[in-house]
Amino acid sequence: MRWPEDRRPRVIAEYPTCEDPRALALDLGVTYRQLLCAAKRYGVRRRNPLTEEEEALVRRMHAEGRYCREIAAALGRALSNAHQIVQRLGLSKPKTTILMSGGQHDAELRQLLADGLSDTDIASTLGCERHTVSKRRKELKLPGNAQGERFRQKQREGTRRQLAAAGCRNLGELRRVSYGRFALENGWPGDLRPRHVQVLNVLAREGVPLSRRQLCEAIGLRTDRGQRSYLASNDREGSYVAHLIGRGLLIALKNTGERPKPSGKGSRRVTTYTLGPEALRILQARALEEATHGEQSDQTGCRVRGAEERGQQHGESVVEAG
Repeated sequence: MRWPEDRRPRVIAEYPTCEDPRALALDLGVTYRQLLCAAKRYGVRRRNPLTEEEEALVRRMHAEGRYCREIAAALGRALSNAHQIVQRLGLSKPKTTILMSGGQHDAELRQLLADGLSDTDIASTLGCERHTVSKRRKELKLPGNAQGERFRQKQREGTRRQLAAAGCRNLGELRRVSYGRFALENGWPGDLRPRHVQVLNVLAREGVPLSRRQLCEAIGLRTDRGQRSYLASNDREGSYVAHLIGRGLLIALKNTGERPKPSGKGSRRVTTYTLGPEALRILQARALEEATHGEQSDQTGCRVRGAEERGQQHGESVVEAG
């Protein structure tokens, strides 16, 4: 069936803002696929029109300096659609086209670089793309300031804000607090590092002994650097599993697993690891606490339901007495 050209004006006028394109196709007497092909051929795209409330929200958020990804989340739309909306409302700052290769901005570029600005800051000042600045700077064989004093100053300010928010004195203390919080949130001792916690979580989840290679694969670590690198650490014991074994959280089972040989012929025995008595005790305590909490919740629910039933009975008795 050939597309009837007399329906072109309706497609151009109605398709971009229609709520249901399938209903429009039915009204035009064509299939939904034919409508999509015609819209593509005519160069029209469907978009959900902004309501007055949404437009006011976009203008307010843009005036507050909010990012487009925040606007997209508030509208429930894609990030690309949020960029298009901002441009359509005339809120985006137009980028001026600067021919950096022409040389008319070389003096300003040199001065800004001497002031310690990075390529990103220079691009924002001149109103062009960062790659344009980088390309021209390299053509002039000028050093960049990506790791300059301004960059280090921003890093120091960001670090100070981060430490103040966490209530820590230095980055070492911040790391120790973060590591401890991660371990406690997963139900393990607070002095364990994240890799220790990941190993214990994998073994607790799988419920079967695993080799070091299998542990690495489950955690997402590389296994193409040889066996000596599997779960190696700077612990005093030399590896994460050795540290956990020393604390009674793991047990090594010698020659209980199999691994194919590199030649592909046969396999050889390898050591596997399982949770130790200390880890099992922690899991049992955690399960007992969860069961106790569940019983308390059930008892609370029973008391609430009993109170509701007594209230209903009292209300019925009052009605009957009346």
